[in-house]
Amino acid sequence: MSTNVEVPLLIADSEAWSAEPSDLFGQDHFTVVKGIAETSLRASNAGWFITLLGSAHVSITDAGLIAGTSLLSLFDPAAANATLEPATAISKYVETSVEFFRYLKNGSATGILALNVTDPEYVARAANSSTPDDQASYWEIHVAPVSK
Repeated sequence: MSTNVEVPLLIADSEAWSAEPSDLFGQDHFTVVKGIAETSLRASNAGWFITLLGSAHVSITDAGLIAGTSLLSLFDPAAANATLEPATAISKYVETSVEFFRYLKNGSATGILALNVTDPEYVARAANSSTPDDQASYWEIHVAPVSK
């Protein structure tokens, strides 16, 4: 597996993936993904690795909207611990993706991408600790360019 990424990169991880130690090509998933984002950051000054709190892997899909939150654990056992409403999770991923595409278009980091690292490593937080008025409270930022 090549981890030599030399272009701007956004990795928006679910909390279930960041929180649970798992194997990726013989190494810890979080460590591998963080290393890829750091390589991108060094090469392009535009690498982000962030974790959406209260989410599971299926939170990035429409499965929660279709099946309902109570059935998500059928698709992914870690989804039983997801605390974000499916529509909120999808909205957060889409908003951040749009911010990244804007960055690629005009070079301006906005929203969550304009913030500095908040948590170099994943930090467990209390369920539902995000607050609607504070968009940054939904995310942990593990790798990011230093804001000016």
